[in-house]
Amino acid sequence: MVSLRRNQVVNISEFSTWTLKISSQRQKVTADSVKAGGSGRLQKMGSKDTTQLDLNYRSSSLSLDITKGSSVLQAGDRAPDALLSDGTWLSDFYRGVHFSVVMFVKNEGLANKLNSRFNGAVKSVLLDSIYAAYFGNEQYIYIIRPDGYTGMIAPSDSEAELISYLDGYLMYNQL
Repeated sequence: MVSLRRNQVVNISEFSTWTLKISSQRQKVTADSVKAGGSGRLQKMGSKDTTQLDLNYRSSSLSLDITKGSSVLQAGDRAPDALLSDGTWLSDFYRGVHFSVVMFVKNEGLANKLNSRFNGAVKSVLLDSIYAAYFGNEQYIYIIRPDGYTGMIAPSDSEAELISYLDGYLMYNQL
């Protein structure tokens, strides 16, 4: 068994073998317990607590909802994912170190303004209204933080508030 102590030099090959062995053992134990437990056992293992579906940051200072909570999705919730018509996933668009702006109302002026103001640190996507059910209201704009959680929800005519929110985290043109 490999045990790590401060300032200890470890053979990486030995460590990766140990890690793989432990992971494989845990997978086997999990699979065996599901098989032995009969029906319902897998559902007990995959509760909301263990899948972190109840995790949110609604009360965080990073979350701002100026719609007065009138959306199914709330600021601080994990951003919705959906299979898009081109075969890609919406989560692929979120992936990276940028803020993502999801819009349903066509507003190329705002998208261009955000892209030029924040120099690539903000990416905008315009979705068809059929995807609005995942978010709750197609009249709102949703800002998704780089960690995949909804940072801000605002009515589509709230350009100044959207820019102010992003300015608080992205200071590219303020330095």
